[in-house]
Amino acid sequence: MKKIIFWINYVDVHKAELLSDRELMLHNIPGKVFNSRFIGSILLFMSCMLLKANVDDAWAAIPLGFSAWILFSGVWNISGNGKVVFDKNDQTLYRVYKHLGYMQIIYTTPLSSVIKAETTQKESRINLILTLDNLETITISTLPSEKLKDAEEIAGMINRFIDS
Repeated sequence: MKKIIFWINYVDVHKAELLSDRELMLHNIPGKVFNSRFIGSILLFMSCMLLKANVDDAWAAIPLGFSAWILFSGVWNISGNGKVVFDKNDQTLYRVYKHLGYMQIIYTTPLSSVIKAETTQKESRINLILTLDNLETITISTLPSEKLKDAEEIAGMINRFIDS
């Protein structure tokens, strides 16, 4: 159940910012509002209205249900705001995921248990992961394969910050 809640709240963070020699923060770049999900949802909503006017109310409920689900998932993804903060003062790694402006979940991990940051390639995606001392991994970001250089640069920045 914890994994499901994590993946519902998960936001890719792939923009690094060194705040000071004691803090490193990664955050996400907001998504585009005009995307294929919203276009599909609008088309389904229009077909719902056409079915309601010309065919039958029962048939109109099907595209309306899909449209509502797609719109809500699109709003959920676009409103996602994520931050990963490496704080040497508190010796803690904070992962903060926020949706819809107020639904927030915070995961904390001792900074001393983070061994290294690395990139792994899975199909056409690059995963930026943190390896912990208990051999568990934390996924920080999933990027397209053409962003390999950016992912390796961020992993190097994290490793330099942890080692210093």
